[in-house]
Amino acid sequence: MNDRSYAADIEIDGESEMYSGLIAADQFDADTALNFTEDRARYHGIDLFDFGYALTVHKAQGSQARRVILFEERFSKMTDDQWRRWLYTAVTRAEEELYIFPHL
Repeated sequence: MNDRSYAADIEIDGESEMYSGLIAADQFDADTALNFTEDRARYHGIDLFDFGYALTVHKAQGSQARRVILFEERFSKMTDDQWRRWLYTAVTRAEEELYIFPHL
């Protein structure tokens, strides 16, 4: 792990083996998607995390999941009260496991 990556172990539904490796930190809180082809040297040995199965906290309201992975990114226009309600909604979606990746 370095300042450009997070160490992650990710269990993928339908797969017998868990993903274990480094995921790019730059992709979180980025305005645009990372271009792995153009920046291959910069991300050598680091994977990009696919948000294909991700839901926003807003869309997840009223539902639960056995495992929740939360990428905590507070929007600058949120009041403290809005932030607390958003975080409460996010963490209460987890039935068994909750993993929070804080914004650094």
